Amino acid sequence: MYGFPTDEAMNCFIELAKDSSTKARNDEKEENALAWIGLLDGFFLEKLIARYDQGEKEALLHIINHCIWAKIDVPERFADAFGEAVFKWQKAEVPSLDKAFDVERPKGEHINARKKKLRLMRRVHLAVETLHKEGRPINKILYQEVGEQFHIGGTLAENYHKESKNTDAAVDKLTDDVLKSRVFKLREDDEYKNWVQAISKIPQKK
Repeated sequence: MYGFPTDEAMNCFIELAKDSSTKARNDEKEENALAWIGLLDGFFLEKLIARYDQGEKEALLHIINHCIWAKIDVPERFADAFGEAVFKWQKAEVPSLDKAFDVERPKGEHINARKKKLRLMRRVHLAVETLHKEGRPINKILYQEVGEQFHIGGTLAENYHKESKNTDAAVDKLTDDVLKSRVFKLREDDEYKNWVQAISKIPQKK
């Protein structure tokens, strides 16, 4: 998501904004910092909702978690969806919470391999891009060299790098889509505007 913060960068901005609010020297600075936090919280929630609407089932759990963390009222349809999943589990209609929320990991996926990928994928990506910026061509030799840095094979390094790039591209598109949608709806839809103001905790002008 170049040109606008990635999820990781957005979390950093939130933390920076929080830090600035605690160090605010006057009420105006503190209000501005809190408004910035609120805007980021609201925008991040809209991105999670977009992921859910695109069929990403686990986004529901992230929506609930983010609303609790950011002290945002959970939108009704997600509260209902969460309650329905828990009800299925409580009534033994499904054997596990994974089934209830439809977030089972693919069969054959080894948990340790997934942990390793989550731990290394971004680091491998940055290492490859750093060497590329220094003039190195992205090829098998470079992947092998980067793989050795992280004690993995060149093929795995290549897979991590490509998956990370694809993830970035998907996040970029999602961010652009949500931004464009928000700008349009804020102009055209008063109900949506009120919702954004509520979830973003934007101070209301008197």
